[in-house]
Amino acid sequence: MAEASILDKQVTPRGRLPRLLVCAHRIPPFADPRLAFLYDVLDDDRTDLDAYMAIAEEVRASSVIDIGCGTGSLAVRLAQSGRTVVGVDPAGASLDIALAKPLAERVTWLHGDATALVGRGVTADLAVMTGNVAQVSSPTGTGAAVDDHVIPQG
Repeated sequence: MAEASILDKQVTPRGRLPRLLVCAHRIPPFADPRLAFLYDVLDDDRTDLDAYMAIAEEVRASSVIDIGCGTGSLAVRLAQSGRTVVGVDPAGASLDIALAKPLAERVTWLHGDATALVGRGVTADLAVMTGNVAQVSSPTGTGAAVDDHVIPQG
């Protein structure tokens, strides 16, 4: 049996518009450029990021790892505030969107999950995971990666 692609088109009962089914358990949904493009459009009110900015300020983090950075909204905002930022995400299409954002050049972007940090000499004062990232990341792999890359006082 052939593996399902990330997006399978299925005709609606009326046969007019395709309905997209995301197989999130195999490939990150926003790895598909058709969906990555929509992320910022559908989630344009990013006042939720204010809390993460406040945390970074409160702990005086000069460097931050954004795990599951997606399209980079928080990563570029952290970089704009003068912090050193590493954004890591398994969805390449989301990173493509991030790379096109103003100030993207101030962020180090890594394609992969949190274990992509291993062996790169990355350390930070703070690691963050926004939104639903914690629900879909591997607790052991992510936890170990964070533990290895956030400074002891972080």
